[in-house]
Amino acid sequence: MAAKKPTTKKPAAAKTERPKYQTVDQTFIGQTSDGELRVPLRLKTSVMRAARKIGAEGGDDIDILFQVLEGIGNAKAQEVLDNLDVLEATEFAEAYFGAYEKMRKASLGEPGSSSK
Repeated sequence: MAAKKPTTKKPAAAKTERPKYQTVDQTFIGQTSDGELRVPLRLKTSVMRAARKIGAEGGDDIDILFQVLEGIGNAKAQEVLDNLDVLEATEFAEAYFGAYEKMRKASLGEPGSSSK
C-alpha cells in the first residue's frame, strides 16, 4: 500500500472585522445586512425643524424617526435605509445620533466630549 502524502493546509487569512459602527472624519459608517453604509454626520436644520413640528403636532417617535431618516445622506443612502428591516434601521439611527451628539459636544467643547 502506498504511503499517503502528508497534506498541509494554509491557515486561512485572518479576516479583519470592521466595527459595526464607526466615525471617520465627519462620516458615519455602519455595517448593515445590505453592506456598508456611509453618511455624513450632518443634519440639516430643515430636517430637525420638520421632526420637531411632527412631535409638536402629536406625531409619535416612529413618525419623527422616518422624517429624520429621510434627511440622512443622499439618494443611495435612502435606498439602503428604506430596504433595511425597521429594527436594523432604528439601531442604525440610534448609533448615528449618538455619534452626532458626541461630535456636537466635541465641537462645542463640552466636558466629557473627548474621544478615548
